[in-house]
Amino acid sequence: STRLLMERFYGALSKCDAEASRAAVAGDKARALRLAQRSVMGTEGFEHPYFWSPFVLVGDWRGQS
Repeated sequence: STRLLMERFYGALSKCDAEASRAAVAGDKARALRLAQRSVMGTEGFEHPYFWSPFVLVGDWRGQS
């Protein structure tokens, strides 16, 4: 489940970065994680929060300098 979540997180994050302006990227990390978690939650066998809820953003997730 970790591999699946990380693949979907970085896929969503790279898509967000490509589509967003630099100012809009601030919330994209949180959005990408949320999308990845919801995607894993919808995958058969990984519905339980055990598989996707332990992952949180650490550091400057808002993208502010």
